[in-house]
Amino acid sequence: MSNHRVEQAIAVWLALIPAPAPSENQFRIWLSGHTDETVFLGLEATAKAFNRLESNDRLIRYASKAMNNRTRILKLMKQKENFNA
Repeated sequence: MSNHRVEQAIAVWLALIPAPAPSENQFRIWLSGHTDETVFLGLEATAKAFNRLESNDRLIRYASKAMNNRTRILKLMKQKENFNA
């Protein structure tokens, strides 16, 4: 995994979310399990939910959940597409 991708994801967090960014390792975990687009959309969703989330831990969990949900949906859509092909 390139440091550039991690640096980009951290920069997006800092630009969107007025809270300290998680560890670099957390971004590596997200980027290893999801596409870049999914990570950035998850961060965007987290930024939108920022005011109702109460702690940095909740921000990280919310971002992870958003990314996991999108990845799961994309996988199901691909399976359905392959089934119908």
